[in-house]
Amino acid sequence: MSALRFASDSGWSPLQEGAGYWRYLPSRSEDPAADGTSADGAPHVTFVTGYDYRSWRWRGGAQLDHWLVRPFVGWLTAWSFDRLRRSEPEAPLPTPTQREPGHDHPGAVMTVTVAVTDPAGSPAAAPTRSIFHAALGADFERLHPELQRRFGFSSADGIACVGTGRMDRIERGSRLLVPFLRVGARRNVLFPEQGRDIPFTIANYAYRDGFGRETVTFVRTFQFARPRRFDATMVAAQGRPGTVLDYLGTHQQLAVDLRLGVTARGGLVISSGAQRVASLVGAPVVPELLTGRAELHEWFDDEAGRFRIRVRVSNPVVGLVLGYQGWFTAEYPRVGAEGIPRHVRPLRERFRM
Repeated sequence: MSALRFASDSGWSPLQEGAGYWRYLPSRSEDPAADGTSADGAPHVTFVTGYDYRSWRWRGGAQLDHWLVRPFVGWLTAWSFDRLRRSEPEAPLPTPTQREPGHDHPGAVMTVTVAVTDPAGSPAAAPTRSIFHAALGADFERLHPELQRRFGFSSADGIACVGTGRMDRIERGSRLLVPFLRVGARRNVLFPEQGRDIPFTIANYAYRDGFGRETVTFVRTFQFARPRRFDATMVAAQGRPGTVLDYLGTHQQLAVDLRLGVTARGGLVISSGAQRVASLVGAPVVPELLTGRAELHEWFDDEAGRFRIRVRVSNPVVGLVLGYQGWFTAEYPRVGAEGIPRHVRPLRERFRM
């Protein structure tokens, strides 16, 4: 299988950025009905390709892409491969970069399958289990059953988790931090407000991002007099067991390693590790003295029938940056064919692992 990523620097392009793949699936059998070999016994090779992309962000762009651009791109892709197949009927289609073993069979019959997915739906890549289950491995089974339900779904399951509750207490550190927190609030990363008994919601949607990665949204809304959001999107950290990668804010400018653990009573603990500026070339690591270290503990209160959460973000120099603790209950709405709400997706996606 081969994969690619693509992007455009022009705001006029309907294909802003995305990813795709292609592969050959050979079939060899004496029975054509069993695996699709041709009547003369030649192997039947299926060429499968799929891709997804992010289109225009301006008003009306999503509708134009859904009803016009996306169907046209799908038709054009299928038509182009069909024309290539007809022009070379005696040979399988070549790929631009590589060929899988066993596909250089003269006289092979070719079927072309093209899948262009909606950005709000499932992408070309195969479904997988939740990123938290994958990161925790066997320890996932030690979570409280309610936490297993909350963190156990993937984009293939067609459900979301939406929590509603109140934060008993929200506090920040030194007044000197206020200007920096206000800057962060512009991109939905932290905020300067404090308060007690603040209405709170959290929206977790699983989807495949423009690079085909299994992704989960963490959109937290705090209903102060001026509502504040704290946004994050999490993806699997390849090759790092027990870790997920957390992109912060509307533009995923900061990428943070999160280490996962399970308490003796089945709660989930998350602590932040290395932090990188994903928006810069090479994604340089943020110096320790400038980081905000996060510690999260989430558990289920059986007596109250609620989830409880405690979060503390601190800096090695100034101490507390922001903290909150409270409770919420969760519902698990179905995600329809229209996909996840656009307002929970980041405005820009980064590919920094």
